[in-house]
Amino acid sequence: MRPWLLLGCLLFLPLSGQDLSGLPEWARGPAAAAQAEVPPAGAGAWVLLKRYEVAYAGEGEMRIRSLRLVRILGERGLPEGTFSLQSLGGKAQEVRHLRGWNLRPDGEMVRLSRDGIAVQDSDPGDGFSSDHVTVAEIARVAPGSLVAFESEEVARMPMGPCMGFYLPEAEPVRRFEVAVARRGGFFSDLREVEVRLRTRHWQGWGLAQEALPDGGVAASGISAFPRDERVAPYRNNVWPSVELTFLDANFAGAPSCRTWDTLASWIHARYLPAITPSGRLPLKGLPPGDALAAAYRWMAKELVYKVVYLAPERGWLPEPGPEVVRKRYGDCKDHAACFLGEAAGLGFEPFPVLCRIGQGEIEAGQEPFPYVFNHAIAALRLKTSLGLAAEVTTEAGRFLLVDATDRTCPFGLLPADHRGRRLLICTPQGAVWVTVPASATVPERLEVELTGTVSEGGAVRAKVRLRETGNATGLRAHRLMAGLGALEPLLLSQGFHLPPAGRLSELASSDPLDLDHPFEVTFVLDHPNGATPRGSSLVLVGWGLPPAPGIIQKPGIPRRLPVAVREAMVRSLRATWTFPHPVRPALPERRSDSPFRTVAWRVLAEDRSVRVELDDEQKEARFDGDARAGAVAAWKKDRSLFQALADQGLTFIR
Repeated sequence: MRPWLLLGCLLFLPLSGQDLSGLPEWARGPAAAAQAEVPPAGAGAWVLLKRYEVAYAGEGEMRIRSLRLVRILGERGLPEGTFSLQSLGGKAQEVRHLRGWNLRPDGEMVRLSRDGIAVQDSDPGDGFSSDHVTVAEIARVAPGSLVAFESEEVARMPMGPCMGFYLPEAEPVRRFEVAVARRGGFFSDLREVEVRLRTRHWQGWGLAQEALPDGGVAASGISAFPRDERVAPYRNNVWPSVELTFLDANFAGAPSCRTWDTLASWIHARYLPAITPSGRLPLKGLPPGDALAAAYRWMAKELVYKVVYLAPERGWLPEPGPEVVRKRYGDCKDHAACFLGEAAGLGFEPFPVLCRIGQGEIEAGQEPFPYVFNHAIAALRLKTSLGLAAEVTTEAGRFLLVDATDRTCPFGLLPADHRGRRLLICTPQGAVWVTVPASATVPERLEVELTGTVSEGGAVRAKVRLRETGNATGLRAHRLMAGLGALEPLLLSQGFHLPPAGRLSELASSDPLDLDHPFEVTFVLDHPNGATPRGSSLVLVGWGLPPAPGIIQKPGIPRRLPVAVREAMVRSLRATWTFPHPVRPALPERRSDSPFRTVAWRVLAEDRSVRVELDDEQKEARFDGDARAGAVAAWKKDRSLFQALADQGLTFIR
């Protein structure tokens, strides 16, 4: 046997001679049981136990004891020697106690010291958040180590006494448990309340649900999430998870999640004090509909979005509208309350709306749980229609939906993220659910117009005009947030490549706050060798061509996750090139219609002039079960088509 192969086998042999007595008592049983088992193939680490003990202490306070035991199998598993906890900080979440053990394969025990614990600010720099990360690292972790962490945490979450847990990780998990903690020690002085525990998406992962004797749920044999499977749903809609909620009728400091109605009416009541007109917007004398549009445009121009979590306890609660106008910034709930206040001053009936964007969807039939929401917008009940696309009809009346946070969307439409998603309109009477029709959202489109010339020596120059509808590629948003100069690196990264000797010049744009028209960007590109000879042909630089779809997964491995595409963007290219001599296209025409996109490619050549036309219409799609394999094959076929366009589409025979 080759030496390197022998070493690899030894790393995966059960370490039955390892003395486990130095580990904490809770870790010895799982560690001993796992010694008689063969670790999952290909794993860098094996999570032997992932256990959460959670209890309710009253007044919205939860206490959580987390236990984690991992066997390091190879170099890829070494990061398991680091403990990390993302939290809101302050009074919201506090790590009271943290211990760690590293039982090395040579028998040495290395313990976590206070020097190995650090608290880091996780604010990305564009907000006013008190979020932080508690990080702890145990020294000298090696393949064969058994690493254990035990932490005790007190949490008073803004959304009330509830927690969510995902089961899968990047490495396989042998045993997962969520237990309702018993009284004693860290869990003394508990409050007896109703406990609601639910599991989601377990069946799709092939997991059997096991009830714990004292309350809770467990599962064994949880495979790692497929790290190489892309084009998949967000984890909220496919990963197995546990939702734990404590229902305390005497606690009014956070929304009640007993029903969607109780949650919605609580939110409405808390927003009401903030829904106040500022009296500072130039709306006097305008008809109500025009005044609404004017308020929306003023906010897009004057207000900046920032993550505002100065006090974690404020979580659900917006700033009063006049204060947002004074400060000129706020997060989504602040923008929503500000717009609702101005609308109320114009005589409209205002309602806050909870929704989820960018990270999956709220599923039909999903039980009440506050973590399903990540965004807040506004709704106005209309007595008569204003003729706007984002009006929806419900059993509670007709509502106009407005996302006052998005500074790139025309008034009367919603951003594309809301297309087909379920929203919760919060009224005093309870929840009003709405599914946003596609007609209520702004279509995302990018039109590329190019006029170029090719010199005898192969240098090319092109004048380019881009027209972006919606936030198709982020051009308007970049221009709005960072100025005109921010567009150049964005353009160069989106298909308008240049060598070091190339040049982008004459960059200009339309007004990014003119939301009623597509956003336009114009520029000139110079490439010293943009037309390169290949035998008897010339190959043009691929300006304006969409990127090929990414690799969906490794070949030869059966698909586990559903195939899901959210994008529905339309991209078109109209290019006219003038050559120094007559040419004909190597790929004059190609058409394709797949579950993911419809593509039409056409090249017309007449003497020295060439016309290139491309239309690429993406489609939203999802494929589960037996349909996954066919979807993967269709995706790969689309990828091959775009690779062919990149290789041959701009090749011209002299």
